[in-house]
Amino acid sequence: MVNEILKLYENGFMLRQAMRFTQDMEKARDLVQDTFIRMMDKQDQYNQDNSNPQAFVTIVMKRIHLNNVRRSK
Repeated sequence: MVNEILKLYENGFMLRQAMRFTQDMEKARDLVQDTFIRMMDKQDQYNQDNSNPQAFVTIVMKRIHLNNVRRSK
């Protein structure tokens, strides 16, 4: 899984997704970092046979973003 996440980071997928959610480059970079850390912590929950890595990253990122928005209000 680590290799798949690294590929998504290196090809810019994670930053593009983060920009869709935040509309701010600094916040997007923070979101990518938070997502990357969370993905490393939760890699045992990822089922490589049945999961799309892009979808898994996007779901985790969206949850982190929503939690950040809730905390800021």
